[in-house]
Amino acid sequence: MRRNIGKMLISLAAIITAVAPFLADWNDSHLFSPQWSPHARFPVAYWGPFFLAPFVPGTAVEDPGHHLVRIVGVPSNLMGAGATIITAGLGWYLDRRLRATAASAN
Repeated sequence: MRRNIGKMLISLAAIITAVAPFLADWNDSHLFSPQWSPHARFPVAYWGPFFLAPFVPGTAVEDPGHHLVRIVGVPSNLMGAGATIITAGLGWYLDRRLRATAASAN
């Protein structure tokens, strides 16, 4: 199990990245909305652009009138996206460390 934990974390982050945007954006308030809100106008399906939304005029990280739960003042969707990035980074680090240890043992 320990040998694969890095790969498992990377796989988890990849699955979350593929599934979460679909669940969040394929609905009446986003893709199927006749009047897209500022949040829906911005392509929030991927990590990088998602974090830029607060800085692009006419976009937002949440829909008007629908305020997200905040954790330490940060919208929960940004916290979730950040956790996914950290999970992928930790998985990469653990896998690289395991490979380096295995290479030095040989």
